[in-house]
Amino acid sequence: MNPDFVIIGHIARDLLPDGSFRLGGSVTYAARIAQKLGAQVAVVTSAHKQDVDWFSSMLPNVAVAADFADETTVFHNTYSSQGRTQKLLARANTITAQSIPQAWQNAPITLLGPIVNEIDASVPQSLQSNNVAAAPQGWMRSWKSDGFVQLGEWRGAEHILPHVHTLILSAEDLSGSARAAELPEQWAAKVPLVIVTHGPQGAQIWGNGCKGYVSPAFPVREADPTGAGDTFAAALLLHLRKTQDIQRAAEFANAAASFVVESYDKSTAPDLDAILRRIQTAQDRTC
Repeated sequence: MNPDFVIIGHIARDLLPDGSFRLGGSVTYAARIAQKLGAQVAVVTSAHKQDVDWFSSMLPNVAVAADFADETTVFHNTYSSQGRTQKLLARANTITAQSIPQAWQNAPITLLGPIVNEIDASVPQSLQSNNVAAAPQGWMRSWKSDGFVQLGEWRGAEHILPHVHTLILSAEDLSGSARAAELPEQWAAKVPLVIVTHGPQGAQIWGNGCKGYVSPAFPVREADPTGAGDTFAAALLLHLRKTQDIQRAAEFANAAASFVVESYDKSTAPDLDAILRRIQTAQDRTC
């Protein structure tokens, strides 16, 4: 298989309030929507074999290159009006350049989706793709011995940014930095396209002719935002490749993410027709 969309990062177990769990991580949510939109998807990851097998049973047409670990990365997420609190309970192995099959290194789209600083700097440096995107949230996290995750500065960004063409992150990801307000424009001087999502306030874009342009979100009743950012990233990258229009791609990505936000069920993703109908309905209401 020669994939057209490669996603790199850890599969994770996200613990739920009732003691059960679901598979998460950027690779899971991004792979689900990318496959639903017709991409040939491949994932490079590290996790316990049981969870890799479960991932493959959920997404049987997604190719997987896995470094089996003693433990899968495990998070306990708690949401409140103050935002999200995360506790890291286990971490799988670091992903290096040697983890990536050679035939996958020049895929039309590659998305780096670290969640616990698991992607080594050798990975972007080894890629031959001319469309490498990064959702750097996992490079901006640290944790203490008690496992509680805190956000901070992106240490080592200077080794990653020269090899990235698109940077997609959230305002929450930036919130741990004292330079949050100035970082997007600083990064836009080094990366062709930088996008910061602001939840119900939409997404702000630097690059492709835009300088701080805001693409509005689709108003829905929020149930659970988990996975929305990863869905946004994958949908945007695919639609941008198709249309070469960043404003249309951002609108499409916002519509795709809105389905994830409004549901507790993370086992499905909207298809192309559903996303386009939501866009059309929103346009009809504004006329």
